[in-house]
Amino acid sequence: MTRRAALALFALFFGGFGAYALIDLGASAYYAERARTWPTVAGLITEARLRSNGRRGPGNGASHMAIAYTYEVDGVAFVGDRYQFADNYFYARKQEVILSLNGEPRRDVYFDPSNPARSVLRPGVNLISLLVGGAAGLLFLSIGAIVGAWALRKR
Repeated sequence: MTRRAALALFALFFGGFGAYALIDLGASAYYAERARTWPTVAGLITEARLRSNGRRGPGNGASHMAIAYTYEVDGVAFVGDRYQFADNYFYARKQEVILSLNGEPRRDVYFDPSNPARSVLRPGVNLISLLVGGAAGLLFLSIGAIVGAWALRKR
């Protein structure tokens, strides 16, 4: 493989990852804002804990929130697992969320009336996640575009 082809492949990978991240973030932001208008039903928290990915210890961002709740819409039972769309919190905030969910197991569940299996406990956008995720997506997309332009330039 030539150097030029390798750079083009690198650019395609980086740019593609950045574009995917931005599209995924945009979809999360869309649903997060739509969820503000969704109807609510009573739900019951059945699991709320921090789960480590096993590679690092707690407190370094290696943990994610394992959340499960049950709710019923028109007599049909559902199980949800989303606290908030794009809920990439730091460890201390994750602990606060888990403590609050364990302290009050009955919660309002916001559900999408066009797809009741899509639900969330906290509607709206997490601004920090949106900004950090958007910046990271733009960075990857920009690096891909710059390297791609450099690789494809005429000599």
